[in-house]
Amino acid sequence: MMKRNFIYLSLFIMVAMVSSCSSTKKMTKSVTVGDLTEREYVDKIIDNSNKFDVIWAKSVFTLIFDKKDPISVSGTMRIKRGEVVMLSAVPLLGIEVARVEITPSGVLVIDRMKKRYVKVSYSELNNYLKKSFDYNSLEALFINSIFIPGANGLSTHSSDRYKISKDADNVTIHVDSSKDLNYSFITSSSNGRLIESDIYLKGTPYTMRWKYGNFRPLQNSEFPSVMNVNLDGVKNKISLEIELTKLTNNSDWTYTTDIPKKYEKVGLDDILKILAK
Repeated sequence: MMKRNFIYLSLFIMVAMVSSCSSTKKMTKSVTVGDLTEREYVDKIIDNSNKFDVIWAKSVFTLIFDKKDPISVSGTMRIKRGEVVMLSAVPLLGIEVARVEITPSGVLVIDRMKKRYVKVSYSELNNYLKKSFDYNSLEALFINSIFIPGANGLSTHSSDRYKISKDADNVTIHVDSSKDLNYSFITSSSNGRLIESDIYLKGTPYTMRWKYGNFRPLQNSEFPSVMNVNLDGVKNKISLEIELTKLTNNSDWTYTTDIPKKYEKVGLDDILKILAK
């Protein structure tokens, strides 16, 4: 059961990025936030974005299926900016039973209990799912940052790629979309904190909403200790909660993963067949 739970988690993370979403909100041509112009506000959000090079946390990953009991897996989340996002399932006695390793070259999922693994490049994923995504965008979701799809990082020069709209409490930043996807980032107008990232798949009812909450001190800033990922528009509602504890900037760990020769390599089709059972 633990093995299957983590495979569900792994595929959720890999597919959610490209399984997303609906039509965008109407953009306003000229908006001010307090005494800031549209561009000045976006510059502020970019300048205040989390600049952590390393994040390490104890974690509990909980998948919630429509009309089914939630399933939870304890473990760790480790991130080295620009290099890796690593999620490990470590339920008992500190023994890792599964791992998801997301790097600029692709995605690796290891099932140590069944001695098998999936390793795919982004070009393979994009060809398989008929959508385009990249490491930088996926990493940004985990580190509570806005992003420009396909761009290598952000600077204040990026702000002209965005438009904003606002309501009483929040300011939504809309990014120039790709052919298939639209993106928006909801920020708190009171403190500029990023509280939700949404990805919409054009012409469909599908939306992925990545929400951030319960911000806690980390280094000289704050980081969300709870992330909720919801897929809207699907037949059977599904969501993922990532709860982080003992947040640190501990860099004393490595991310190079050697796959034992006796492990069997399986494809995405094989994993999807397992999930369908």
